[in-house]
Amino acid sequence: MPICQPPEFFSETHLIGRQCRELMLDSEHFPVLRKAPFIWVGYSVLRAPYRIVRLRSVHSHIVAPVAGAGRALIGGETVAWKPGQVLLAPIGLHHAFAVEGPGPWTLAWVFFDDRESAPALQGRQAELRTTDASDFISAVQMLTREAAGAAQPAKRAAARTAAAERVAAGTRCAGAVGKARRGLIMRCVRGRRSGGCPCEEAALRRSEA
Repeated sequence: MPICQPPEFFSETHLIGRQCRELMLDSEHFPVLRKAPFIWVGYSVLRAPYRIVRLRSVHSHIVAPVAGAGRALIGGETVAWKPGQVLLAPIGLHHAFAVEGPGPWTLAWVFFDDRESAPALQGRQAELRTTDASDFISAVQMLTREAAGAAQPAKRAAARTAAAERVAAGTRCAGAVGKARRGLIMRCVRGRRSGGCPCEEAALRRSEA
């Protein structure tokens, strides 16, 4: 249910806070992400006063809450945002979200490298989609933990590649953009793909080897 529109959601803001913790991979240091194409993949544990406001987002992105509560600007209204709702935020649009209360609020997220290519997501505004994002969250967790962990370099690199391909499988196999790509991404997030994806199956086989 919509709540009051806070004025701080209408001013460009990037407020992280000292108590926030983020694990992040970028495509410059992890080139496998470019195949998706992702520019950043991350996992964040956030506390007040965390708040992000972008009046014109420079990348499309998908954000899935893992635990805790936040709020997001959707259709000009501020709404409660809880686990089980995935944010789809197309490039070039106003979007905003913040932790609700003191936190912690945990998020898994990916940003697409689509500034100079066809948009990965399309729409006239950001939206919250109710869905089971457990597979998406698990793949992001695997990526960030393996990248930050103390495993042997070769095994760590293999795990990163497998996890990145699991997250990216939908976009690599879509062969299309816009609504078709977004729908395929969301079906991959839900883990209810029909048929089967060779990229995803190969990544799963490697991760289980």
